[in-house]
Amino acid sequence: MKHCIKTVIALVLSSVLAASAGCASAAKTSVTTSASNNSTDVNAITAISTAMSPAQAGWTLFSSGSQINGLITKGNEIWAATTGGVEEWNMTTGSCRLYTIQDGLPGDYIYSITQDNRGNIWAATNFEICCFDGTKWTTVMQGLSGVTRIIADNSGNIWVFTLGGGVLRFDGKSWQTFSAIGGLPAVLIGNGGVIDLHGNFWVGIGGQGIARYDGQSWRIFTTADGLASNNVHVVFADRQGNIWCSTDQGGEPL
Repeated sequence: MKHCIKTVIALVLSSVLAASAGCASAAKTSVTTSASNNSTDVNAITAISTAMSPAQAGWTLFSSGSQINGLITKGNEIWAATTGGVEEWNMTTGSCRLYTIQDGLPGDYIYSITQDNRGNIWAATNFEICCFDGTKWTTVMQGLSGVTRIIADNSGNIWVFTLGGGVLRFDGKSWQTFSAIGGLPAVLIGNGGVIDLHGNFWVGIGGQGIARYDGQSWRIFTTADGLASNNVHVVFADRQGNIWCSTDQGGEPL
């Protein structure tokens, strides 16, 4: 197990941090984005300390030596998918661990990371999916076609998005592939995919709009249904159950 080099910078704010424009402004000053990538690819992450009262709350910057492609939280830990492996920060102690090929990862360039309902950490390279049970990393799938993202639903299923290979779902025992043959209307899958409040699965499909899977069948939504563009890059589900789409013509609720 390697210990990654980190820099912790505390930015104490004079006002209460909340979901406001002031909070967003503070976030802009403390997060460094990569000019050559979109806004989800960052070289630093910011966490708000919830152990303090709102009046005492401040920003803490956890810096990585690698590009960060994805983030999740697990208790007081932040787990990051990076171009140099999987990094784990402890927000209480400030300690940091780096997991690499030497620790069982199938590769060091990690595109996405998620956590299932049993607390296991899942990470994706471009071609493999692996799982960390708290003790060791195990590769559970190989030979995939350009993995872009993985997510876990409330039932513990792992969903894998690929470029050219459709969407895969792992229920803990077997894999199911949704593609042009398996029921998905398109093979080229975008970066975005979410589970809404009703358990429906949503994913952007390479220039053909957004697809919804209700557990039985797929339905496509396009500009004919009100989308600003069929080029959907990111999909997001808010707490009210609305589905938001980021397209090349802007973002909007569906």
